[in-house]
Amino acid sequence: MTQRVLCQHARVLHARSFRETSLLVDFFTQEHGRVCAVARGARTQRSKFRGLLQPFIPVTISWSGRSDLVTLSDAEPCGMPLSFSGTALLSGLYINELLVRLLARHDPHPELFMYY
Repeated sequence: MTQRVLCQHARVLHARSFRETSLLVDFFTQEHGRVCAVARGARTQRSKFRGLLQPFIPVTISWSGRSDLVTLSDAEPCGMPLSFSGTALLSGLYINELLVRLLARHDPHPELFMYY
């Protein structure tokens, strides 16, 4: 049975190309921990996700799926994006990569999310 999850606050940890027009995005959510989702068509010119699935932009996401890899169905900004440059930007990206590698999928860490 397909699981549908609606309106979860999330942060983009990492996004990479997936096939021709999609992105494979690692999110960090408060209630579900790290979630890996396919954003179908996110790399096309008319995508509703274009420019939104970037690190340091707080988003509210919805997804559906049955496995560890879910399909992103909606994403909306839910706050002001953080703006970093220089060493702060590199440090932030490094922390994101550490979270991708150290957090297990679907293992919530609400206190860590609060500090993120």
